[in-house]
Amino acid sequence: MSDIQCVRKLTCKQFVEEFNAISEDYVADAYLSYVDIYDVESGVSGGLNVARLDPSSWYWLFECERAYSGEELMLMAELAATPPMFRNPPKEEQ
Repeated sequence: MSDIQCVRKLTCKQFVEEFNAISEDYVADAYLSYVDIYDVESGVSGGLNVARLDPSSWYWLFECERAYSGEELMLMAELAATPPMFRNPPKEEQ
């Protein structure tokens, strides 16, 4: 994992807020250190999960082929590069 560098520490909560502010096609949600990205048309309750970052993972699992903007991908990369122990500080636990 030496090739992964953390530019800034990004928490799950910060990711969700920033991602949802810039994304037109997707909505992000976090629960218990899992971060999911859903198709905006189906919404979080609709259940079309397009990507997921597990609590201890350094990479996203893409459930289906979708296009992402450069800004969306940059945020996703920043969160994945943040060491898992820093993604969800105790005060942000849900």
